Amino acid sequence: QDLNSLLSPPFRNKDSILPPTTTSFRQWATHLEELAKTGAFENDRTFWMNQPYRKEKSFKTDASKEPLFIECEIESVTATIDAKTINEARAKLRDEALDLHNLLTAAFIYALVQGTREPIHTVWMEGHGREDLIPGADLSRTTGWFTSLFPVVFESSLSADTSETIREIKATLSDLPNKGVTYGLLRYWGRDKDGNNLKEVSGSPEIIFNFLGQTKIAEESNKGVKLLGDSIGLVRDSNNTQKAVLETNVALEGEELVIHFNYNSLICAENTVQNLADSFERFLTRWISIEQNLDSTSIFSSSGLDEDDLETLFK
Repeated sequence: QDLNSLLSPPFRNKDSILPPTTTSFRQWATHLEELAKTGAFENDRTFWMNQPYRKEKSFKTDASKEPLFIECEIESVTATIDAKTINEARAKLRDEALDLHNLLTAAFIYALVQGTREPIHTVWMEGHGREDLIPGADLSRTTGWFTSLFPVVFESSLSADTSETIREIKATLSDLPNKGVTYGLLRYWGRDKDGNNLKEVSGSPEIIFNFLGQTKIAEESNKGVKLLGDSIGLVRDSNNTQKAVLETNVALEGEELVIHFNYNSLICAENTVQNLADSFERFLTRWISIEQNLDSTSIFSSSGLDEDDLETLFK
């Protein structure tokens, strides 16, 4: 952002003044460690200890040992949602007081449930980690990798429609203490009265979901610096170990939504993952269509039909 400003008028060829620096990554990490070690997040410990975590049954692995793969065994299925669909979704989100993260998580859980025919899944959610935990801290202009990773148990009925799924997922995410960040803090820094860290959830993360937000700025708002479309080669070494069976990364690239379903080719068949991608996209388009049809539900109020009845009618 600063580089883009310096290369664009009116900054160019002048003595430019950038906004002041904000809380550094080091300051942030140091303060979080102090808070965790002094018991500031102890109220969250009970929540994380009492979640009904379960081993993922949908992907068959050798139960005698922990699955361990290498990067070269990872394949990917990519889906793209066009700008028109995303704009329609955003309009409906404003009407429903929801955010895009709720919607995309619901679409992913719906795809998992429909694809595996299993209603309960333990999903490791990856977040930006820049939560409001330290009084007076300002991370608005701070660079650094603040990522958080935490397990969430999602349950959704096989027969749930799109609106019901969103309500279920929103409620689950709303129950997370401090948006999930304290799982890692208690796992590695926070000790209870007996000196123990929070126990690790049984089993390695098999399913990971990460909404990256906006990763590519629209061309018209980014005149000075532009991203090249050329390949940068391998991001990770081909012999790097990878424990996740399915890792899904979602990002807004310009005006489009791009979803990468990265999967272990020794465990998952490509058509299985492609079905997940298709279900994800189908969920979004179906939800938008249903919500458009339900804009005038008050017309039917006198008939005694409730929202679920109307959704059934419009399917």
